[in-house]
Amino acid sequence: ALARGIPVVTTEVGAEGIAEGRSDTVYLSACDAGFVDRVVEAAHDPAAAERSGRGRKLIEERFAWTGIVDRLTELYGKD
Repeated sequence: ALARGIPVVTTEVGAEGIAEGRSDTVYLSACDAGFVDRVVEAAHDPAAAERSGRGRKLIEERFAWTGIVDRLTELYGKD
C-alpha cells in the first residue's frame, strides 16, 4: 500500500523493516482501540495524501532497484 501511495495503518511490529519509527509516513498504533482511531484518522485526515506520498518515497528509496544499487555502490565505494 505504501508503494501505491495509499494510507497505511499499522503497529510498530507491522512497520518493522519498512517504516519503523516513521510516524510521518504511516499511522502507528500500539493497541486495538488506538488502531481503530488511526483508521478513522487516516480516512478523514486532509494530510493523508501527503503522508502517503512520503511513504511511497520511502519505499522507492529503500526497495526500488535504483535505491538498492545506490546503496550497494556506496557500500562498495565504486562510482
